[in-house]
Parts: sequence; C-alpha cells; structure tokens
Amino acid sequence: MINWKTVALAATATVFASEAMAVEWNVSLWGKRRAFTEHVEKLAELVSAKTNGEFTLNISYGGLSKNTENLDGISIGAFEMAQFCAGYHRDKNPTITVLELPFMGVSTLEEEVAVSHAVYAHPATVSDLARWNAKLLMTSPQPQYNIVGIGEPRDTLAKFDGMRVRATGGIGQAFKAVGGVPTSVTATEAYNAMESGVVDTVA
Repeated sequence: MINWKTVALAATATVFASEAMAVEWNVSLWGKRRAFTEHVEKLAELVSAKTNGEFTLNISYGGLSKNTENLDGISIGAFEMAQFCAGYHRDKNPTITVLELPFMGVSTLEEEVAVSHAVYAHPATVSDLARWNAKLLMTSPQPQYNIVGIGEPRDTLAKFDGMRVRATGGIGQAFKAVGGVPTSVTATEAYNAMESGVVDTVA
C-alpha cells in the first residue's frame, strides 16, 4: 500500500518581455522541510543553478494555502506550483485516486514512479487536472504504510472491528472492509488526532 502524493504546476504559459527578466514561482507545501519534500527542494536548487538564478522556486511551508486546498490555489493563480495529496479531496482528482488503492503490488521506487507516470500521462488524468488549471509534474512516492496506534497491538482481523483509523482513499476502504472506521485527517493533524483520542491508529 503506497502513500501517493503529487506535485502539480499551473498549466498556463507565461510570456516574458525579455530573456533577462527574472522569474519567480511560488510553491505551496505543508508541514516542515522533511524527506517528503526534499525532491522539491532539489528541483528548486537545480532550476536556480541551471538558469543562473533567473528562475527561482520560492518554497513556502503552509504560508500559501492549507494542505487540502493546494489545487484550489493553483486553479485561481494564487501560486504556480504545489504539492497535494489525492486522498484529501477525492472528488477534485478522481483519476489519480487509483494510485491509492491498497495491495497494488508495486515493490520498488522505480515501479512506483513508472505506475504514477503512466496514470499521469493518461488523457483522462490530463483532462481531470485541467479542470484545476494544473499539470502533474512529478510524484512524491512514500514507503508502504505501517500502522501506529495506542493500546494493545491488533494482531488479528477481528481486533480491527471498531478501530478508528486515520486513513484516506483506498487504504481507508480496506480498513472499513475488516470493520475499521476510517477517518479523514490530514498528515499534519494525525499526531494530535491520536493523542487526543479522535483516532486509535494512524496509517
């Protein structure tokens, strides 16, 4: 089961008066700088280096938008690039939620990236994201899910019955199938949700 995140950028092209004009794109991320965001940080570094500082990515962690509203921000031109999680708003991006189905059978980073790129390149996905004035740039694959929780370990399927679990998309549906109660809580709210008793476990 893979936790798929995505980086999108505004689809509209911008024309500049001269090649000498510097360009800055605002990039909306959330949380703090961490392994999950390092590829965006590296992209910013490379873009600046390859253009001699004429094109820069101004990365903001939570300062531009809520993590659940990054596609909205792209659509209205509030910023040019953002990272988003498909499971936070399945209705906004139904075509890529297929990547959040459990038991997909991908086992390497290369497979994860290849599957993502195949889905991103599909005409239905391109059309889906065009509704938000967005084009998918790259995936942000994360390791397979583990479960962190409180209380005694749940070592049988019967013990999942009634368990309140922070899980989105297909992962949440898999827990529901064995009696769990999936709750949509964003990644930045997960720790507090478990600490305060809103959920028993976090996936």
